[in-house]
Amino acid sequence: MDSLCDIVKSEFGGDSLDLHHSKCIALVRRVLSPHFQKELLQDLHDVPFSLLVDESTDISITKLLACSIRYFSSKSRTIVTTFLDILELAEGDAKSLTDAVQQLLVKWSLNKDKFVGLSTDGASAMIGQRNSLQALLKQHYPGLVHIRCSCHSLDLAAKDAVKRALPSNLETMIRESYNWFSCSSSRLQAYRQLVDLIGAEALEDRDDEGEESCAKTLKLVSMSTTRWLVVADSIERILSQYEALKTHFSLAGERERCYDAKHLANMYKNPENQLYLYFLCPVLLEMKNLTKLLQSNTKESLRVFVSMRTYFRSLAARILKPAIVSHHTDESLCELSIESGFCILEDQDIDYGSKFLALLEKSQLNGEQKKSVRQRCKAFLVELFIGLQKRFKGSLSLMNQIVQWSFPEILHAKSLHGLLLSPFFAQDGVSQGKLEESFRKIKLLSWNSLETTSFWLEVFHYQDALGAQPFKDLAGGALRMICLPVSNGEVERVFSQVNLVKDKRRNRMSTETLVAILYCRFGLSRIGESPGSFMPPYRILHYDSNIYSGESK
Repeated sequence: MDSLCDIVKSEFGGDSLDLHHSKCIALVRRVLSPHFQKELLQDLHDVPFSLLVDESTDISITKLLACSIRYFSSKSRTIVTTFLDILELAEGDAKSLTDAVQQLLVKWSLNKDKFVGLSTDGASAMIGQRNSLQALLKQHYPGLVHIRCSCHSLDLAAKDAVKRALPSNLETMIRESYNWFSCSSSRLQAYRQLVDLIGAEALEDRDDEGEESCAKTLKLVSMSTTRWLVVADSIERILSQYEALKTHFSLAGERERCYDAKHLANMYKNPENQLYLYFLCPVLLEMKNLTKLLQSNTKESLRVFVSMRTYFRSLAARILKPAIVSHHTDESLCELSIESGFCILEDQDIDYGSKFLALLEKSQLNGEQKKSVRQRCKAFLVELFIGLQKRFKGSLSLMNQIVQWSFPEILHAKSLHGLLLSPFFAQDGVSQGKLEESFRKIKLLSWNSLETTSFWLEVFHYQDALGAQPFKDLAGGALRMICLPVSNGEVERVFSQVNLVKDKRRNRMSTETLVAILYCRFGLSRIGESPGSFMPPYRILHYDSNIYSGESK
């Protein structure tokens, strides 16, 4: 709003312009927000789209349904993912959620025939087989493709596997190590002095200027209550200074006569705990990095599907016999029952990781203890695989069919047999014959694009000598696939903005004002502008007192 003051001064002249609460709210709700909404509405006209929905409660205990949209923008000729709307909910049941989504479709005049996909988290009201949001919406839109958020699936699978297979004191050890230093500067200072004395190797974190930061190096990472895989960073930080932490808690237990310090010291002295952490660290870091990729606002969604499939098969190769992995497809691996153990490798053949095995051999544990540690780690990998089986069941088949439309793999396909999926392409014989003929011609032409999205956009806009677009239907179906979301990352970012805007100091803010502010924030992000660089169109600068009409505080 400070930038807007400067813009209005330069447009209308004058040395002073006061912008207080009433005028600020009026400008956001009656001038700027409608401008960004109108631009988005025009961009959404008759284009394929997918919705990303999530439900949460804000600081004022108001139940909200946030909705983001992923669509093919004809204006910018790219795939766009952005904030669409927020609605208040009286209840969080499936019928209320379905009514809210249908209300959004009507409000934004979205073409229901172009409604391609729906992404939700794993809540029962969202993904239940009979009475849920996705089930009720499929009754109205039979061709709708439902995508369960892959980030939530990975997170929950890892959390459940640790809970079922590994000692429960690991989480206590990680959590309480952070809590020990979180509220005590004297403890942190004593630990830093100890590190300087014994010369413990630390992680090479760097600040913005590229210089090493001691405070960042020594500070442990807190576990997240909503994203369990953040524990991978916590484990990595602990392992980088394990000996220093073990020494510190031993000294603190004797000096402070504190039970917590003695308890932590005993856990750090237990070599089995260190081995479990070394085993978990690379596994969880790989999952966290995959989650980060899924949450990124990438336009190459088909490539992300490839990464998910590759991770699932690599995990299978760590615990299953090679003949089983090579014989089964991704879909049949999801159906495979491994509880009986006949297809699982022997303990000594499991891929535990070279660092873990080297430390296990060097440890002072006896034979039975080493065997117990290996069996627990094996049980973790098995439980993790079973958890992913349950959560990826049904979706891997769709992923495998979709990824075949990636560039340049699609140009190497002999035909489109089995690739013209519903609802992305027409299923009648005449239409499919035309699509196959278009595909034969596409393979004979040369293209400039190097990525999947840009390739299909180039194909979509290709014109022949008569100015017609002969490949529009084929490329349009591929773009509908690219519009499918891979995770709920964008709508999670919406709730992050909600928490930043409507905090404890602004807990009485109305939902209308909140949504207006979000339209401004995401609208600027969508066009690649910042508040300081954005120049409002001439027409919206010439407002009058009507902006105050109907204004509520």
